[in-house]
Amino acid sequence: VAASDGRAWAVGTDTSGTARLLAGDGPTWREVDFPGRGAPGTSLAAVTTGPRGHVWVSGRNSDGSVLLHGHRGKWTWLEAPPATTTIPPYGIHRAPCGDVWVYGSELVARWDGAAWTVLPAPGGIRAGFTGLLPVARDDIWMTGYDYGVGGPPGKPPGVRLLHGDGTGWEYVTAPFGVGVLTGIVGDAQGRPDRISGWDFWDQTRAHYLRWDGTAWVSERGPVATTPVVMNALATVPGSDGYWAVGTTSPPPSPTAQPRIER
Repeated sequence: VAASDGRAWAVGTDTSGTARLLAGDGPTWREVDFPGRGAPGTSLAAVTTGPRGHVWVSGRNSDGSVLLHGHRGKWTWLEAPPATTTIPPYGIHRAPCGDVWVYGSELVARWDGAAWTVLPAPGGIRAGFTGLLPVARDDIWMTGYDYGVGGPPGKPPGVRLLHGDGTGWEYVTAPFGVGVLTGIVGDAQGRPDRISGWDFWDQTRAHYLRWDGTAWVSERGPVATTPVVMNALATVPGSDGYWAVGTTSPPPSPTAQPRIER
């Protein structure tokens, strides 16, 4: 993630299984120390930024905390939410109001700066969730996929698009049903805007969704000679543009090449 001051942050795991936190200033990246670095049970999954140099990272430490906060070189794990999960939340989103959300297949929780609010788990069979957009505390969108029960080897997943009111989730029918929704972004005011996706029945074009004010409608990317699997979507600040990144084949594939659309 990039911040307005020109810095960038990246999280992940190296080949030894150690969580890594990197800070970039443009030309170079440097390793950042944080509590629990190198310790068993510590993982970092996603990162976002806030105003005045605040940085938030989702993951987990050995005490069950799932949110790491950094500011002016000081890093602190916040208290654990009042919910247990065997799978650490792998996503994070900071809402315009300042709430920080962490989410995954077993946990959706909001940190308001003082306390946690845990929402009902979104559920699903072999489900994964790729994006979350909290328009308000009672207006939340989630994107992802669900493999369902059984099926032959290579069975494609089904699209998951959920709308939450803070107390539960409603399944929303998307313009296509077989494939994956891979991310969601809001507009400058935090309202629903675009979703990226992979359509199993038409793999030579990315399948984006656009919010028209009342429903999600289809937008298609350019036709390609290879499959198109867009994995992430981002807005271009100060403009009406977007960047989408992905590959030319569903994973795992040793021959897949990067694909970028704007």
